[in-house]
Amino acid sequence: MLHYFGTHREGFMKHYHKRGNVETTFYILKTNFKDNVRSKDDSSAE
Repeated sequence: MLHYFGTHREGFMKHYHKRGNVETTFYILKTNFKDNVRSKDDSSAE
């Protein structure tokens, strides 16, 4: 991955920033909805 970053920096950064956008979106959703947002529901915990 480091080699790809060194040789294709612009393409790497374009894809890397997409992840940041997704992480920000999930952070905003969790902040706004608090305990109503979970990764699993109660039925899957059994």
